[in-house]
Amino acid sequence: MDKITRKLYNDRIYQEALARFGLASESVKKLGGFESFIYEFEREGGAYILRISHSLHHPPDRTRGEMDFLKYLSENGLAAPRPQPSLAGNLVEVIPVKDSKTQEESYFSVVVVDKAPGGPPTKADRTPELFVEMGRYMGRLHALSKKYRPSRPELRRHEWYEDEEDYAERYLPASEKLIAEKFSRLVAYLKALPCDPQGYGLIHMDFHGGNFFVHKDGGVPKITLFDYDDCAYAPYVYDIAMALFYAVPHHCDSPEDIEKART
Repeated sequence: MDKITRKLYNDRIYQEALARFGLASESVKKLGGFESFIYEFEREGGAYILRISHSLHHPPDRTRGEMDFLKYLSENGLAAPRPQPSLAGNLVEVIPVKDSKTQEESYFSVVVVDKAPGGPPTKADRTPELFVEMGRYMGRLHALSKKYRPSRPELRRHEWYEDEEDYAERYLPASEKLIAEKFSRLVAYLKALPCDPQGYGLIHMDFHGGNFFVHKDGGVPKITLFDYDDCAYAPYVYDIAMALFYAVPHHCDSPEDIEKART
């Protein structure tokens, strides 16, 4: 998590987030989080996740777009975290905050979603059946994505390249000009590829075992994918590539390793 977000986050933000969703602090447990502050709680027999994210990660309308997509997916039968409304009936509550030095205003977006059933995939879970289930889930997600239309135009999520095309410029030193030029050419090539509705739509963007839980249904593994906060419009094959990238060990280089990964 970036230093600015950690600096701006404080107990006032946390207490305001709890109040807007009618939560008591003693019922909420902190889980941590990589890009957001994540908590869990139980209410009326259900388990839920409270997420507080700064606008440096995603501005409020992007978060509203994420919740709009999750609402659509869950209402159409996909095992995705269902958004829960605040006391005011909002799926996203926005809390403004000012930097004490610069007086610059930014925002924290607060959401509550259903907690996924089950738990993280274990080594024993990583069977051919689990990978079949991952493919089945991904296919349903992409099929639903083809029919999805944001409920309001401003809730449309971003294109994949909007957050990535200036990576080299932002993060590489000036001495790495050749790499930056090659990166720019690669992004331009990818942006020029066809974006037809059959192969391009709103996808998860980070489909791997760290972002889904597994539970058994009649002995068959079922997954619930979460962390849709990076979802964007991109080629559907991107989700497949991401899942394969994490499924195959990075040290997989010998013929024996590759054959084992295939099976």
